[in-house]
Amino acid sequence: VHKDYTRIPKGRPIISGCGTNTERISWLCDQVGKDFVKNQNSFIEDTPDLLRYFKQLNESNSLPANCKPISLDLKSMYSNIPTEEGIEAFKKELENREDKTIPTDFLVKLLRLVLQSNVFEFNKEFWIQLLGTAMGTRAAPTYANIFMNQLETEMLSNCPNHLRELIFDWKRFIEDILLLFLGT
Repeated sequence: VHKDYTRIPKGRPIISGCGTNTERISWLCDQVGKDFVKNQNSFIEDTPDLLRYFKQLNESNSLPANCKPISLDLKSMYSNIPTEEGIEAFKKELENREDKTIPTDFLVKLLRLVLQSNVFEFNKEFWIQLLGTAMGTRAAPTYANIFMNQLETEMLSNCPNHLRELIFDWKRFIEDILLLFLGT
């Protein structure tokens, strides 16, 4: 495994988790965490969900005339999630579960195993992903959503009032953000 960062291949590794040693562990982490994602205030599930949101806005006639849609995207978000911050966000959500039959600390250890075991071959050399999550592991979208929810909650709560008042609404599909903005 290479530690020479000057030799890191360009791009993001998108490695399928199918058939890997961590496939079922990743599935379990996803199953336990995905209900938290659906309850996030900004959560958009897919394109039909976004279209229903727009329809609801139009039917409620609540959208101010000066409101502007702004699209934001975090570059290479999956592979740039700080591991410890991501794990802490996941752990914090797990602590909110009613059913703790599977202990939180055990699930965190499993998630850490998934995150630290993304080994792949590129140009006949073996590499290990040291930061973020593999885009091809089942728990990745859930993990990313939970991290993003914590990040946006912190950002919005620390946003100065004069700017927060200009945010009509904030919606998100993983790391793709739709901001309905009342400012210039």
